[in-house]
Amino acid sequence: MISAFKNKNKPYFYLAALCFGIFIAADDQTVIVTILPEVLIDMNIGINELDKASWVITGYLIGYTAVLPFMGSVSDRIGWKNCYTISLLIFGVGSVLVGISPYFVTLFPPGTDYAYWVMISARVFQAVGGGAIIPITIASISTISPSISKPIAYGIVGASAEAGAVIGPLWGGAVTHFTSWSWVFWINVPLVILTGWLAIMCPSGNTQSRKIDSISAVCFGLFVASMTIGFTRIGTPDITMFACLFISVLFLLAIIIRHFIGLGNLFPKTLLSIKKFLWSNLTHFFVGSALIITMLTVPLSCATIYGMNALDSGLELLKFTVTLGVFALIGGISTRHYGSLIPSMIGLIVAALGLWAMSRWDANTLILYRSIHLMGAGAGFGLLIAPITHSALVNVQDDIKGLASSILTTSRILGMLVCLAILTSIGTFQFHELVTGIPSFASDPETNKLIVDKTTDAVIEIFSLFFTWGAIACLAAVVPAIFMCKNKVR
Repeated sequence: MISAFKNKNKPYFYLAALCFGIFIAADDQTVIVTILPEVLIDMNIGINELDKASWVITGYLIGYTAVLPFMGSVSDRIGWKNCYTISLLIFGVGSVLVGISPYFVTLFPPGTDYAYWVMISARVFQAVGGGAIIPITIASISTISPSISKPIAYGIVGASAEAGAVIGPLWGGAVTHFTSWSWVFWINVPLVILTGWLAIMCPSGNTQSRKIDSISAVCFGLFVASMTIGFTRIGTPDITMFACLFISVLFLLAIIIRHFIGLGNLFPKTLLSIKKFLWSNLTHFFVGSALIITMLTVPLSCATIYGMNALDSGLELLKFTVTLGVFALIGGISTRHYGSLIPSMIGLIVAALGLWAMSRWDANTLILYRSIHLMGAGAGFGLLIAPITHSALVNVQDDIKGLASSILTTSRILGMLVCLAILTSIGTFQFHELVTGIPSFASDPETNKLIVDKTTDAVIEIFSLFFTWGAIACLAAVVPAIFMCKNKVR
């Protein structure tokens, strides 16, 4: 009986082992938001330099996004276990490089930001490993857990990613409360070793002679990078911005042409013919845009306006993320009983109202009101997870649902990237406009207090604008969400 129980539960053990790696990678995607103020101080970057500050997050998202669409095919070609182990190794080495990055400050001339960009490069490298883990795990499901129904397995994978994203901000705040922020990344090393050991215990599976569309994959990565760099300069347009956006269009055209003439298989034609899938991806793009605004602006508001430390900022954001997780379950139940339309519309409207309320925050806003607004926005975003995922995958063939899920995640992260790039570029420009004429320091205490107050008012105005844009992004998602929820099969 004991042996039968062990054999019955082995597939769940194998899946849980791989999902632990997903949890760690997703945690590192959001952990940075609460430790960002400390990172900027150690790397000699001002909080007013939003265009530079955002690259700690943007760099990770670029690496994460670039590998999502094609790593499932790579996994099939060389074996999921080899691919998973290599990805863990890349993630672990990247974590070490980020962890030692504060020491790079002393290696470069004072007043330069070279050490900061070394750290950003390490974050991109780390994310390449972290982003690969999700599609590899999805590709391995039929081998490691054949007795688990695929929808349940996909749900466990998705829940692992969401759980990591929820815990990340609080984890970062807790670690920096007791020690330096670099330990957030040092702790990854033993966790990676543990995950690798668990993965080795799983069955290997067979390799397949599937063609890897490496050219389209490289074009996609370069498209994401050049597009992001271009949008980061949109606040102060110059030749670099136009050149990067033009280059990104060329890479996108290269991908489209390769698929049109039958040379590329990065995005299967069967997927692109499913209208519900396309509308779901567009909806997810806007939701990702609004989500990153919340995840970034709330901790920055806590640190700069309300004077909270990293742990308190993480606890403040936890009100949003925990509510999101709870209402994700409610959204799943609602979608099962009432379809995708009702939870989608309620979620988008509630999230928009929550973000609009957050745009009214000032230095005197009571914590009770802030909590209500955060939980309201979290409830709205949570309701959206199940209907978007269901609408995207309901008409997709089982053999490509893993790839479809990866593309859906890519759409959300692309929304985060584009929004973050535009947000920080325009935000930095407008902040400098608002503080023009305000002296940086005065010997008179009264005058100095006036300077601080005016600067704080400028920060509040910028953050208010960010939250307003988030609300607009939610409302913009209403139209594609309506088409996403139509009952036509194709």
